[in-house]
Amino acid sequence: MIDQNHLRQLAAGGFMEVESDVNGVWNAAIHQSYPTANVEYVVAPEVRIDDQNRLDLLVRSFTYSAGGNPTAKPVLLFEGKGSSGDSWERLESQLSGYLNRPGFLTPTQKCWALGGRGKDMKLWRFHKANAEFQKLLPWKVERGAAKEVPRERAPPPYSVVDNYDEVRILLDYIHNHPDPNF
Repeated sequence: MIDQNHLRQLAAGGFMEVESDVNGVWNAAIHQSYPTANVEYVVAPEVRIDDQNRLDLLVRSFTYSAGGNPTAKPVLLFEGKGSSGDSWERLESQLSGYLNRPGFLTPTQKCWALGGRGKDMKLWRFHKANAEFQKLLPWKVERGAAKEVPRERAPPPYSVVDNYDEVRILLDYIHNHPDPNF
């Protein structure tokens, strides 16, 4: 996880205000959970999914076979907004729309979904097989542990500056469970 003091300085310096900076900070944080040295994971920015839409960051895990082509599987989708950008509802709808696209995930696959809006963040796990209202389930920190909860118990956004410990717990959880299909 990025050093708390560095995050405070980035926020104070205005580097958590516009979407490109927000995405850059989260790109750095996501790389810590998904190491790319052996190309086991690739964190790809601005992935075009159709003529009009691009994913801010898509993390794919790769499996390799002797003499064959690698197999890629989406494991995390990040969508970032500036501090005065789209609402959380719009951001969540955007993530859901991307993850629901035909062919993006297999019918039983799950995928982490992370949203950043300025210095605030939310984490969900997308369940392709669930009923529509329960596909994107929120995660929260409860008694020092990360946990998936029903939508009606969704926490408010966590600030990477003011709720650093909770954000760290969520990101450590992703780091220890990089594949959301556990």
